[in-house]
Amino acid sequence: MKKLFILFLLCLLWVAPAGAFLYDDVKFMTTEEIMKLSDQELYERYVDTKVIEKASQEFHIANGFSNTKEYGLRRKVIRLIFDLRMEMLKRESLDPAKVDENMR
Repeated sequence: MKKLFILFLLCLLWVAPAGAFLYDDVKFMTTEEIMKLSDQELYERYVDTKVIEKASQEFHIANGFSNTKEYGLRRKVIRLIFDLRMEMLKRESLDPAKVDENMR
């Protein structure tokens, strides 16, 4: 039992720092900042954020762990995706559905 516990702790120490890099590329934005983006910048930001979110999801599924800090960051990424998508729909010149479809 003691060996199993020690092995578990070693695994946690080995895997825990891996989650830190997942959200390094995300620039969280306010609604006002999103509204100021050009169509091209908005589209690129949406695609980049969707890619990060998908990678994060697959990483967590593969490793089967998560902590509160990573949960909070993941939640912020999903909120950013939502805000970007709403702005794209508001402008009507950009179609977020194409990005979502291609991500599957």
